[in-house]
Amino acid sequence: MPYITKRGVAVLAGLKELEVKRKERSQVMYERKKQLNKLRTKAEKVTEEKLGSQLNGLAPVMY
Repeated sequence: MPYITKRGVAVLAGLKELEVKRKERSQVMYERKKQLNKLRTKAEKVTEEKLGSQLNGLAPVMY
């Protein structure tokens, strides 16, 4: 945190800059998470199509 130690005051311009950086990083992480969830759902669907009836035997093992 941008902080002036002598006065004990936070620098508002520095806080705003850090907030912008934090929001950018969080947006990138959110987009990545959305993409991974989409890929996971697609992979589950493909696996379900390929395995079909074998999933009943695997159901107790899956969690």
